[in-house]
Formats: sequence, C-alpha cells, structure tokens
Amino acid sequence: MLKIDTAFLSEDVEKWEQSESFLAAKTTVASLKVVNDSAERGIALATTFNSSVTKQEEQKQFLFQIVESHRRQFPDPKKMTLNAKCTDGGHSSQALSD
Repeated sequence: MLKIDTAFLSEDVEKWEQSESFLAAKTTVASLKVVNDSAERGIALATTFNSSVTKQEEQKQFLFQIVESHRRQFPDPKKMTLNAKCTDGGHSSQALSD
C-alpha cells in the first residue's frame, strides 16, 4: 500500500539514520495525514456551525434530521449527480450508478 522498503528493519537500530530505506520510510510516514486530526477538525467545524445556526436543542435535532435525510437522498455529492437528480425529479439511473 505505502510501498515502504523495509530493508532497514534487519539492521541495527543505531544504523537506521544512515539507511536510505529508513530515511525514505521516515519521510513517507511523516507526510501521512492523521485520521484523528481530520476527524477532530470536522467535529470542531460541525460544532461551530451547529452553534451558529441555533441555540435551541429542538431546532438542532431537526437540523440533523434534515441533513441525514438529504444525505440518504443524495449519497453521491458530485455536482453532476446532484444536477441529474434535480433535473429529472430524482429518478435518473445515471445519477444512481455514478
């Protein structure tokens, strides 16, 4: 998946910093995005947006239900799919197969 050369694993740990395979692996791993970081940003964004829309709990729950319904209706957020569903009343076989 990441295609990391693991040759350095058979070397002594003290020699890893001089190993080209280790340095390449270190660079690859350092460039990976951490899933939790993205998830935390998404949650923070949703929380900020949620509190800016309304302060009433009942209205927040209603908003979440609308979003959930919309996601079920439009599971593929591509512009082409959304346009196809909107122009033919939501019955496009093309929109469902994309």
